[in-house]
Amino acid sequence: MEKDEPLAPLLSDEPQTNELTVETRPEPKPQGPWLTRILVVLFAVAAAATFKWWRYDYTPAIQNYNQQLQEVSARIDSLRADIGAIGGKNTETATVIEGLQREQKSLARTLGNLSLQKPNSVEGLAIAEVEFLIATAQHRLDLAHDVPMALTALETADGRLHRLDRPDLKNVREQLVKDMNSLRAVPMIDVAGIALYLGDIIGRSDDLPFKAELAAPAPAPQPVASPEIDTWTDLAGAIWNDLTNLVSIKEMDTRDPFLFDVAFRRLVQQHLRLDLFNARLDVLHRDTKNLRAAIESLSEVLARYYDTDAETVSSLLAKLKEFGALELKPPLPDISGSMRAIRDYIVAQKQGLPVPAEIAHPAAPPPQMPAPRGEASASPAEAKGQEGEQAIEAEQPRQ
Repeated sequence: MEKDEPLAPLLSDEPQTNELTVETRPEPKPQGPWLTRILVVLFAVAAAATFKWWRYDYTPAIQNYNQQLQEVSARIDSLRADIGAIGGKNTETATVIEGLQREQKSLARTLGNLSLQKPNSVEGLAIAEVEFLIATAQHRLDLAHDVPMALTALETADGRLHRLDRPDLKNVREQLVKDMNSLRAVPMIDVAGIALYLGDIIGRSDDLPFKAELAAPAPAPQPVASPEIDTWTDLAGAIWNDLTNLVSIKEMDTRDPFLFDVAFRRLVQQHLRLDLFNARLDVLHRDTKNLRAAIESLSEVLARYYDTDAETVSSLLAKLKEFGALELKPPLPDISGSMRAIRDYIVAQKQGLPVPAEIAHPAAPPPQMPAPRGEASASPAEAKGQEGEQAIEAEQPRQ
């Protein structure tokens, strides 16, 4: 009702005066607590909405960022561990590098020393190789009569000296050329080829054809149809016909009584095989005398029992005749001059003296027929003693 009080004077019957009346209105009550509460509620609602929006929209991203941060931290820790390990390895590597540098310096000094000695060392190795090749040639020639191998060894030694290109080796090369020409003059006998050929013939010896009268057995009589016997005369004729068919008469050139004996033909084949075995063994032993005796026996057996008109037998006889004309152990030349020349050169080089012509190129002995195997060449001890005597005789004039 307090709101209707200002309207009361207007509704009353009392006369109004012109005096100004001052109305006193009551002071409004403070409204601050209500507004504050409303603002607080609004702020709380906005905060709750903001928190809800932040939680549902940014929380997965923040979790992802945290996870990535953890992974980065783990990688950083791993890298730190790797850096620590690499640091330890670097220390070890530095130690190894220092050791390798020291070894490199040592090798450089050694290489420098070797470079100063290179000419002498290379020449020494080449000379030693030449000496070995000449010794190999001498052994192959003396022990195995292997002329091709001895010639190959001397040719290799001459090529090695040619690559050295040393004028003081001229005398040694001249002696090598003389010995090589001597070996080339020796007839080359293919012992291995002859032995292989005889071995093949041994395997095919049972297939060699015998002569016609030995190989072909007598033809069996053809059965004759018995005629009809009507009378005693027909019976007598049939009996006579049967008796004449029981006997076969044939004229032959061979007078051997065992022509129709199968066991004898087998014995001839075994005899032929044994002769072939002996011939091959004689070839391998270079026994010319026994080889010719075996070839003579083979030729006799082949001519007597085998078909000489057959191509296999005729070619075998021609080959045997060719082998019988060979000399399996021809006279061999003396190639020891090359060994003396190279060893004299080595002695002169060790003493630091020039190689005189009379030492480097001794006079070759006159050609002689080869002695038996036991006397064909001196033993290594005797050869070394002869070389020492030559070296002493060469040093005495200089002293």
